[in-house]
Amino acid sequence: MPDTTPVPLGRGVETNDHAERALALVQDQPALAASLAAPLTTSRDPLTRTIALWALGRASYEHGEMREARRLLGRAVREARSLGRTDLEGSIRSSLAIVLVEAGATTAALDELDAAEPLLDGAALGRLLNQRTLVLSHLGRHRDALVAAERAEPHLRAGGDDLGLARLLINRSLGHLALGELPAAERDLMACRVLAEALGQHLISAAAGHNLGVVSARRGDVPGALAWFDEARRRYGELGDPGRVSAVLDADLAEALLIGALSNDAVLVSRRAVVATSAGGNVVHEAEARVVLARALLARGEAGEARREAQQAVRLLKRSRRGPWATWAGHVAMQASALAFDQGESFPAGAVARAVALADDLDAHHWRREALQARTFAGRLALERGQVDVARKQLAIAATARRNGPASARAGAWHATALLRLADGDRRGARRAIAAGLTVVERHRATLGATELRARSAAHGSQLARLGLRLAVDDGRPLAVLEWADRWRATSLGVPPVRPPEDPMLAAALAELRDLTSRRRRALAGGQPVDELDRAAARLERVVVARHRLGGSRHGDDERRLTSAELRRHLDGAVLVSFVELDGALVAVTVTDRHAALHSIGPIAGLVIEVRYLRAAIRRVAARSTDPDRASPLAAGLSAAAGRLDALLMGPLGLAPEGPLVIVPSGSLSGLPWSALPSLTLRPFSVAPSAALWAQRVAAGPSTRGRVGLVAGPDLPGAQREVMAITRMYAGATALTGSSATAAKTLALFESSDLVHVAAHGSFRADSPLFSSLRAVDGPLTVYDLEQLRRVPATVVLSACDAATAAALAGDELLGTSAALLGLGVSSIVASVGLVPDEATARFMVELHGGLVAGLPVAEALAAARRRVLRSDDPGDCAAAALFLCLGSGRS
Repeated sequence: MPDTTPVPLGRGVETNDHAERALALVQDQPALAASLAAPLTTSRDPLTRTIALWALGRASYEHGEMREARRLLGRAVREARSLGRTDLEGSIRSSLAIVLVEAGATTAALDELDAAEPLLDGAALGRLLNQRTLVLSHLGRHRDALVAAERAEPHLRAGGDDLGLARLLINRSLGHLALGELPAAERDLMACRVLAEALGQHLISAAAGHNLGVVSARRGDVPGALAWFDEARRRYGELGDPGRVSAVLDADLAEALLIGALSNDAVLVSRRAVVATSAGGNVVHEAEARVVLARALLARGEAGEARREAQQAVRLLKRSRRGPWATWAGHVAMQASALAFDQGESFPAGAVARAVALADDLDAHHWRREALQARTFAGRLALERGQVDVARKQLAIAATARRNGPASARAGAWHATALLRLADGDRRGARRAIAAGLTVVERHRATLGATELRARSAAHGSQLARLGLRLAVDDGRPLAVLEWADRWRATSLGVPPVRPPEDPMLAAALAELRDLTSRRRRALAGGQPVDELDRAAARLERVVVARHRLGGSRHGDDERRLTSAELRRHLDGAVLVSFVELDGALVAVTVTDRHAALHSIGPIAGLVIEVRYLRAAIRRVAARSTDPDRASPLAAGLSAAAGRLDALLMGPLGLAPEGPLVIVPSGSLSGLPWSALPSLTLRPFSVAPSAALWAQRVAAGPSTRGRVGLVAGPDLPGAQREVMAITRMYAGATALTGSSATAAKTLALFESSDLVHVAAHGSFRADSPLFSSLRAVDGPLTVYDLEQLRRVPATVVLSACDAATAAALAGDELLGTSAALLGLGVSSIVASVGLVPDEATARFMVELHGGLVAGLPVAEALAAARRRVLRSDDPGDCAAAALFLCLGSGRS
């Protein structure tokens, strides 16, 4: 964020004390300044009136009201001119210039500065040159902006104007930032903070911290950026939360979220920035926010809306004569058009030439990082259209960014290198480039503490991984396909998230959220309104998310990758089946301890439809499980749907009918009730997010089930009977029931037990998977709570609805309750991928524990339970047997 405080009164200017005080308060307390200045704008004293108009105009600007600020400052200029006070006129023109540039009138802004410069000298001239620095930065003339800053600095130092110097430092940092000179930007901002704090200029200090967040984001340090932004928002709030700075903060926050691959959040925050800046007439920041919004929409695959936002930004930027920004927005619009082309639209003629021209323009304006991204895009576009020479030139330039910049940019440069080598027929070199790019992403991910940031960071490697997979599939090499798939998928679960130091704010927010949820449930039961409780819960959820993302970072070493020899040794007679999606089709790799094979399954779209049919069929049977006359015909439909999908998915694999399996699904298959498939119903199998994670859990070895803990959640018919029946099966088991089944006691039980069984209501939050939960007596026990665990059991049984359901992100990264427990180190989990019938589930759980007590591994105990309950032909038993899966190793 820039500092835009205009020049104060020069020496020798005499004014009414109240007007002077209003002017002095504008930046730190704009609301108070406005209340003091407003009555004085009708003063009979022309000097008082002029100063009051100036102060009120500046206060309007701070509140984001550009139109009103422009009107008031225009009046103040005319009043000063009529007084013959050229020094005062020059200072007010300097203020007006900033309003004009942010309103999009850049030519008029430069005219104001040109008119004001001859009227000022000394420190006042230094401040005006500081304003010129800011205006030129907004225009994308960053080298010129730094020249203006060099001219300003000696005037400010000679005049002893420390406040003006602090403002210059923050504005000069913008030029360094735009040119990618991050160390220089950071030095200026740190110096600014020290100086501003010494002067008691808290808003300037907060703005410098805000910009340090931008520096962190440009480096790819998303947690660091979020921490700076969090501090800036807090301090802005303490200073009255001026509308202008909050909108700019939202736009910069959206940029950081986008760098962290948090595109959904980036869309929400950038939309908020667009609304705020548009309402206030702040064309400069509205256009920038629209560009970020377009990029976030692009990341979500929403080509049409992304293109509309980018084109609107282009119009605003051209109208403001902000050529460099308009070029960048044009590039984003072209990317959206390319995505629309992939989705079936026609692509305009001359697209390659236009893409190259945009990259050249960005280079000409010193937007180096953006230009390199544009050249990678132009090179890919040229390759697709057979213009190999053009592609080779663009990709060669883009490849120069492999060593510097944030992880996303370096991964993109390695992608360009791989494409360039492929264009030259060097497939081995292309594979090396892909591997190097994925290593960049892996090392970046290893530094992130928060689970969500780590999971979503896989998006940075998407294009690289797809290219590596495509080469391996084309070569017909099954183990290479498995290797590339496993390097990309679910790797964030391989190392537990960083557990940050105790965060009282996070703990308090989670406890309050539990209380609110319980109150909401009681209010609904009593027919009372819940709107206010919902709003309070939404606010608390935002606090939880923000605090969690600030979680610690790590100094991550590369994980040692799984070799084919190790995998085969761990299989020990089992068969691993890894499903991989590529270019709209599904392939599978099967691996035994002796051989590997690659299988073509077919188009993924039809399979996804069949998965939906199967899930719906199970849901209908489960809902009517207590009425056999209605459920039995539905069970026949379930059997038919399961048979069709089994033939499509498992039929092409040619597996032996018996023996244990390990299934690694692709993202589209992550919610599949695998137990319903006829070829799997009676055999032991486990489902793992990746081959590497499965092998990692197996390598940990079998664990004792000596300490057993059980929990019966509230409002679940039969939960207490289920838990007490299972408790009697284990000597010395600990059971939490009734009022003792609180979130805190449940977490403590997890930390002290080897096997934990939870019978409770479960919910999956598709909109925010880390708020997926198990219901304790005092409210929801969320993934955020589970991630505070210092120790986890080897085996967890979740007798709850949807506890195995997860959101599948890029790279088949999973977010949900069971996924979180796997990531924390749990070896085996039994959980459901849907809504389970209560009575049948209780029977099924007793059968499962019968096998565990007998010493069977988890996957075998689950298969044995399925065999026993399905003898009854009860529709409820059929649904329960279909929905519960063994996740993880299956051997603990």
